[in-house]
Amino acid sequence: MSARPPKRRRFPRSVDVRLLVGIVLVAASIGGVWAVVAAADRSVPVYAAASTIVAGDAVGKDDFVVEQVSLGRAGDLYAAPGSLGDGLVATRTVLAGELMPREALSSSHDLARAPVVVTVAGELAERVTEGREVDVWTSSTGDGDEAVGAPPSVLVSGALVMRIVKEESLVAGSSEVSVELSVPDGAVAVLLAATAAGDSLTLVPVDGGTE
Repeated sequence: MSARPPKRRRFPRSVDVRLLVGIVLVAASIGGVWAVVAAADRSVPVYAAASTIVAGDAVGKDDFVVEQVSLGRAGDLYAAPGSLGDGLVATRTVLAGELMPREALSSSHDLARAPVVVTVAGELAERVTEGREVDVWTSSTGDGDEAVGAPPSVLVSGALVMRIVKEESLVAGSSEVSVELSVPDGAVAVLLAATAAGDSLTLVPVDGGTE
């Protein structure tokens, strides 16, 4: 009998390089998507206004609700739980639900302001609303050539409108508007003097001020 030839050992076929490259690309794609989702899910707690806060209002933690939001590097720009001190005042209007910027809060000791009520004849400009920053212009109505010929000028800059009350005048067809303003302490005497002198006051909204 003739001897059987020895069996040849079968070696596995060489692995397809393209298959390996495809597996690596799929794994990298999955890892990239996971990293993006994980980064987007890094939310932080910040304060949002529970109700509309008007410039000049004293605020504390009870005036806010905590929201979980993804802000990235902008997180430090907003007030967060545990970051509020005592005696804080809003420096601009923040609408209900709006995140509270740190720059919109200041210590009451740093804001030496006082409320003053002024009377404006006629209608207010449409953009003169509560919480708006305005300039108070005056035009003298006193006797004398200098008073009559004097052009209007800014009496107080950066006043904050706190409250608006429209009052009907006894004279038919005319009306007056009483406006409570928050002004720097040094401007109180100036406004009172203009009011006592019967000067005509006009409120002009500051461009870029708070709506």
